[in-house]
Amino acid sequence: MRYLNLLIIFLFITLDAQSQVLRPSSDVSHYITNSTQQLNSKLFKGPEFQQPIVYIEFSPLHIQVAGLTREIGPSIFIIDLNPAYDFNTLEWVLMHELVHVYQISSGILDKNIDGFIWKGLQYPYSTPYKTRPWELHAEAMVREICK
Repeated sequence: MRYLNLLIIFLFITLDAQSQVLRPSSDVSHYITNSTQQLNSKLFKGPEFQQPIVYIEFSPLHIQVAGLTREIGPSIFIIDLNPAYDFNTLEWVLMHELVHVYQISSGILDKNIDGFIWKGLQYPYSTPYKTRPWELHAEAMVREICK
């Protein structure tokens, strides 16, 4: 029985050690600011081992794209940041992209062959960026944190 208790404790410690929500590469770790942590805490509640894992990296994106979120597996995401942008822009973009992680992981944003699905409504891929409700939602969430 004693060994079983030790095994259970070990498993809980192991789960906790692997439960970091944000996993930035060393060259982007300085973008994890107090504001980023506040947003992260607001979006991802509950036990950390039940939260999505988010890898954050620099990537060679088109010059007009500051950041991009990709789901690479169940509850595993990569946020790509464009190193051509300045610190303040990338800090904002990282928080904006974290909202997209929340939207996707909570099921309010999805995509299919015809476009995006936002809260059960279909939007074609041709929907202008500035009118996409999930983009407006992400911007509003970041503004709320950064008041």
